[in-house]
Amino acid sequence: MFAKVALYRCHPVVVIRLGVVLFLAAAASVPIPAQAAKALFGTQDHLVKLQDTDLKGPAGEALYLGHKYAQHSFIAPYMLSDDGYILGVVGQNRYFTLDAKLVDQLQATGKLPKPLPPYEISLFDYIFGYLLWIIIAGIAVSIYVAQRSSARAKLAIPFAHAGIAYEQAGQFQSAIAEYDKALQIDPKLATILCRRGHARHNIGDYDRAIADFSKAIAIAPKDASPLLARGAAFEAKSMLKQAFDDYSRAIKATKAGIAYFARGTAHLRSGDFAPAIDDLTAAIKKQPSLIAAYQNRAVAYGRSGEQARADADQRRAAELQREQAAA
Repeated sequence: MFAKVALYRCHPVVVIRLGVVLFLAAAASVPIPAQAAKALFGTQDHLVKLQDTDLKGPAGEALYLGHKYAQHSFIAPYMLSDDGYILGVVGQNRYFTLDAKLVDQLQATGKLPKPLPPYEISLFDYIFGYLLWIIIAGIAVSIYVAQRSSARAKLAIPFAHAGIAYEQAGQFQSAIAEYDKALQIDPKLATILCRRGHARHNIGDYDRAIADFSKAIAIAPKDASPLLARGAAFEAKSMLKQAFDDYSRAIKATKAGIAYFARGTAHLRSGDFAPAIDDLTAAIKKQPSLIAAYQNRAVAYGRSGEQARADADQRRAAELQREQAAA
């Protein structure tokens, strides 16, 4: 007979304002006021090149036809503005503004195409341009959901406590009924799903127990407890592959001694003594006071023909029982 243990539970852009004369008289030289954009706190300009042109700036710099939009930020972008067409300076983060009158005059002289090439700000840029509001909305939704969840959990607690009392008294059907009430209020209480699963396991309702443990795993996939419990239910149905898969997932998630113990004991029941010994040895290293691990390893050693090691494990198990009884 094998021993058992409970298995639980960002460069700134320079803005240049330019008159019509600048473009129509190539030799003109006019001072150019500049304005630097700011990131995070302020305005950040974005220049998008649409096509090359034959136009030159006041210093003879090559210009391209482009489009500009700006992100206005306070920690994160909170607004995006479409500033229309510009003449950008090739190789620099500078541009000249274009108004409708200037566009018409440049088109009339063949300096710009007519019509101007279309341009649309991408959906991603629009979304990012209002990121701050999205973050605020997300925080507000999270707070609301958390408050609702907390309220449901508080309403469910009395039924959960009643269920635990019934379960501890061995009245599993009554415990299940109380857990049902708690889960009707809050279906995502992974702990209560596990407890209902244990109660169902105890009355032999393995399929419903597995369903409860599976829901708990979906809610808390890094929690080893429902994995171990579902593995035990699979094992009770002789679905050993599924049981080993769950025990292995629990070991990967926690490296806990009890997880190695569960898989090792399953190997022992399957008659695979070498892997059973390996897992039970790992369990003992993790939890040196786990009496059942010594007892089960003794069985595995005995059935492998290593009686001396089996006897040593039995003696150690007996010593631990005396120590724990005296504590």
